[in-house]
Amino acid sequence: MKKIFILLLIVFPTLLTAGKILQVDFILGKVQIKKSKEVSYQELTKDMTIQAGDVVRTGKSSMVKLVEPDGIRLVMMENSTLNLSVLEEEKRDIQLLTGDSEFKVLKGKNLSVRTPSMVAGVRGTLFKVSANSEGKEKVVVYEGKVEVTSPFYPDKEAVMVEEGKKLEWLPSEEVLSKDLIRNADDLDLEFQLAENTPMPKEKENPNALKMQEAAEQEVDQGLQTADETNNDQKKIEEKKEKAEALKKVEEEKQKVEEKNKWFKLFQFTVGGTKKNGYYYHSIVYMPEINLGEWIRVAFYLSVLYDGHSNFYSVKNWGNYDEWNFKDEKDVTHDLLFKIKYFKIKERGDIFYVFLGNLEDVVIGSGFMVDGFANSPLFPVQRIMGAEGGFDMGMAGLSLFTNDVYNPEIMGGRFFLRPLFGVPILGSVQIGFQVAADKNPLNNFSNPTFFNIGVDSVFPIFGLKAFGLSIFGDVAKQGLYYKDWDSRPADLADGTNFSHFHINDNYAVSVGVKGNITQFFDYEVRYSYLHSGFVADYFNKFTIISRLEKITRVMTPNLGDVNAGKIMLGTKLDFLEAKIGYYTEIGALKNDNRVIFHLKTQKDFLFNFWFELDYEKKDIAKIFNSSTAYKDQAVLDLKVGYQMADIASLVVRKLFSYNDKGEQESYLFVQTDISF
Repeated sequence: MKKIFILLLIVFPTLLTAGKILQVDFILGKVQIKKSKEVSYQELTKDMTIQAGDVVRTGKSSMVKLVEPDGIRLVMMENSTLNLSVLEEEKRDIQLLTGDSEFKVLKGKNLSVRTPSMVAGVRGTLFKVSANSEGKEKVVVYEGKVEVTSPFYPDKEAVMVEEGKKLEWLPSEEVLSKDLIRNADDLDLEFQLAENTPMPKEKENPNALKMQEAAEQEVDQGLQTADETNNDQKKIEEKKEKAEALKKVEEEKQKVEEKNKWFKLFQFTVGGTKKNGYYYHSIVYMPEINLGEWIRVAFYLSVLYDGHSNFYSVKNWGNYDEWNFKDEKDVTHDLLFKIKYFKIKERGDIFYVFLGNLEDVVIGSGFMVDGFANSPLFPVQRIMGAEGGFDMGMAGLSLFTNDVYNPEIMGGRFFLRPLFGVPILGSVQIGFQVAADKNPLNNFSNPTFFNIGVDSVFPIFGLKAFGLSIFGDVAKQGLYYKDWDSRPADLADGTNFSHFHINDNYAVSVGVKGNITQFFDYEVRYSYLHSGFVADYFNKFTIISRLEKITRVMTPNLGDVNAGKIMLGTKLDFLEAKIGYYTEIGALKNDNRVIFHLKTQKDFLFNFWFELDYEKKDIAKIFNSSTAYKDQAVLDLKVGYQMADIASLVVRKLFSYNDKGEQESYLFVQTDISF
């Protein structure tokens, strides 16, 4: 008996202080959880439980409802992240890292919700808290009271936000006070936990039968309610219309999801594909398949034929070499040519991988790698490049190579956010980057060009009305000689060790970028280039200017250069546009160029739409002749006409440079049919 009594003394207090557990009540869309002792996220399912130390996050158009049976309820809205730090009977502490979440605390229970800049302490209250990427934070109280304090003002007394009120502030510009409290509007007071807004359907319930049952149940409830209120016919009709509208929305959503899962494009092009100096027609079948939520694969199955020989005679196809699968090495290459792209998630996600035609690759602020494209003549020139990386908040990595089959150009950047989690300053980045060209002279033995540098980004403002960040780069360039004895005798000054030659050149670059309202972006940069340093080494002109750039790096006794760059862009509902200008002052050969991008919606003008990408060097000579616009320039112009929902006619003008630095020009007329 004595042993049992001692055991109870040990176990009973432990049970009283054991951590609370949250259960999943509802999931919509993509929701992930990172358990307290793990480093990576996994998909959250309804059979899981959430404990102290777990981190839960929601994706775009996603939501999750979590409940503690005798304590709290909470709903996380889209793009939100919560760290459930402490879940105990006497103390519940939750960190809202970003996003928007609702909390309902039962009477007698307490809860503290922390954002980067404030603490909301409550007992028996229904409220919501939000914190966005611009640093703005908000508390809205539906019922009860919320006591708000800030670690930035430890000596200030708490601000009390009462029922029907809201407190909204920007910590970088405002001091926490009761003067920030306002009346909450109707939109602020729409709470899922108050059941004054309809809870959306769960992702596990997409089929039409269940949607029909839900719609019928909604109508029945409307009829019953109307009977109880003197058979109000108007209310009955409103309920019916609402149910029918809900049904149509869900049906359209299901159609879109099915199309996104398996999308097929049939393309016919007349006389636009050149191979071995001969022009061919092409028929292309491009099925795209979703493999789960994250992975998408697109194939590129093309046949080139001249219109004279029998289409069914495979050996007469212009790309027969892509289909014959001669030997093991050729099989690998031919199989890669059948893939248009393979990607896991998207650029800017926590983790992503992309294989295919690279476009607009930018490393860091774009000082060394800015808008790099590995295959500007696609589909005439097709190269399987690779790009990937991850961003875990505190640190991240990005990598790329121009060709997975025969890599020549490659680069990457590793970066840290040392102040991650701090308002505004949490976006500060410090990065290290490296990039290389193994074959700048089309001779793999000599030399290999490389660049190394450090960079940083410091955000100042992050508002919708105005955003401003300061960035800077410091970099050096050099050469590696596999055959050291064959290096030129007259080489640019530098330091030699092993087979490396580290040039004495260097560069310092500073600039600002940001937004003016939500419609306009800008970037202004100044660079000091010492002793032959080449900025923007990897860009759309990498192929054409390989020889010119490596010659400049290798040439001794070059002077210093001052360079400037300005970019302006806009993104509206119906079009997006960007224009930029780069110039150098003091160089032996002035490098100035203009960049222009335009893209409209598919129904921009009487079912016509436009896409234009144009970049030209030595812009001052553009009016010298009728063909001057083509000199040292790349252009990709598409004019499309949407003939039907699934069919479009596209005229495409393309000129760019091949891997020998020779300009090639093409005119495509193609018909696209998607189904």
